[in-house]
Amino acid sequence: MRAELKANIERERSVAAELKVNMERERSSGQENNRIRAALDRIGAGAMLVDPDGRITYVNDFARSIFRTQAREIRREVPSFDAEQVVGASFDMFSGAPSLRQSLHDVLTSARNAEVSMGGAAFRVIANPVHGDDGRRLGTVLQWVDRTHMVSIEEEVKETVARALQGNLAVRLSEEGKEGFFKALAAGMN
Repeated sequence: MRAELKANIERERSVAAELKVNMERERSSGQENNRIRAALDRIGAGAMLVDPDGRITYVNDFARSIFRTQAREIRREVPSFDAEQVVGASFDMFSGAPSLRQSLHDVLTSARNAEVSMGGAAFRVIANPVHGDDGRRLGTVLQWVDRTHMVSIEEEVKETVARALQGNLAVRLSEEGKEGFFKALAAGMN
């Protein structure tokens, strides 16, 4: 009986030690996840994580800002879109934007870029597969870039150049709302 009691105590100590190691590992892993999430929330690019079942599991602060800014335009293609309810939703909500939906499916093996228009908003979405250490697919990370303003400027430049090629040299590019290269181009063309 005493030997049996000693064996039980020893097993309980062993289990307790193993449990302590596992809890420390989980705590450490949780801290690392919190650091990664905090870092992703502070980068100047829109990031979204989608699990293998197509459920949106994470949207960083920058992506939330993009979605809030363009919500009205997105709703023209996706009437039920709510910028505050993206996390937890199915990525299928974007089925009205076929190039975006296709990029998520094609990304199973490689990176994919898609130019996506929803309403009057224009986005570049860069999708990459995410794999665990064991090679198992964990989901997809998508980077969202709001190109709405840039696409508008590009169209204005194309239109101005086309008119100039037709002989209409009176047309001018507005410098308003432009910066960098496009502001210099507008000033130089005028």
